[in-house]
Amino acid sequence: MLAPLADGRALLIGGQDGDDDGVPLVEVIDPRPPERGLGPAGTLESQPGPRLRDHAAVTLVDGSVLVVGGEEQDAAGEAFTPAVRAAWQLGFGDGGVLEAPRRLGVEASSARAGHSMTRLGDEVGADVLIAGGRDETGAPVAQAELYRPLRQDFEVVDGAVLTVPRWGHTAVRLPGGSILILGGMTLVEGEERPVQALELYDPVQGVFEVVGELPASAGLTGMSVSSLPDGRVLLAGGLDADGEPVATALIASLDSLNGEVNVSQTDPLAAARVGHGAARLCDGTILVVGGATDDGAPASERYNPPSANRR
Repeated sequence: MLAPLADGRALLIGGQDGDDDGVPLVEVIDPRPPERGLGPAGTLESQPGPRLRDHAAVTLVDGSVLVVGGEEQDAAGEAFTPAVRAAWQLGFGDGGVLEAPRRLGVEASSARAGHSMTRLGDEVGADVLIAGGRDETGAPVAQAELYRPLRQDFEVVDGAVLTVPRWGHTAVRLPGGSILILGGMTLVEGEERPVQALELYDPVQGVFEVVGELPASAGLTGMSVSSLPDGRVLLAGGLDADGEPVATALIASLDSLNGEVNVSQTDPLAAARVGHGAARLCDGTILVVGGATDDGAPASERYNPPSANRR
């Protein structure tokens, strides 16, 4: 799990190694090219951390990083606990030195793995929405909750229930503060199925509402989701409703008049990609890296967003 920092660096938290064991580290990563005299880019420092997978992380306004839930492993070779409620805070001390992760004395209301966490604003003390995931029995979690940084506590939001409970989804904050929930998996009569329904969380009303649907040909899991400079959202690649990798690229935008989310196709990727990375560059273009399923595919490609009145 990668959490971006305000200075361009990022925190890499947990994950699995080549033996499928949890990585007991928190690392500061600098992806920028090395400058003369500053040494190579890459891992700058690290601290021991919990062995986690399918956890979620979010950068708070004060620059610290909150980590919640996931599946935890006590030691290498042991089984992972299906889902936990535990939470950790990662911060920096004097001189910007990474401190050891601090396990919070409070826990999330629900055990979750494969969930999302999204900050609801940029003001000091902005709350964090925690949505979806699977509980310790493997069932999708419908009830959402908030982490309140000023109180350092979790709070269930009455009425904030996903219409389609899901895990492995993506959540992105739109202009105006609403949170768009895209893709993921759910259970239908005991079978795992991808989710096409788009849901929007209204932080004022504290409710979710279905606001559209992704086509079956879109990436529903393993896709990249990138915010464009004008507030629209680019969805690229992933696995479609049949579990096939796709090169499909879509643009989702919130209609301010009717509250619906409109989805339109844009130029596809040069190759089908799954589990790839995407980042918005300073010129507004989107850099897509890795995840290609074809041997001859380019390692990376760039997407130049169209103007607001064009696809």
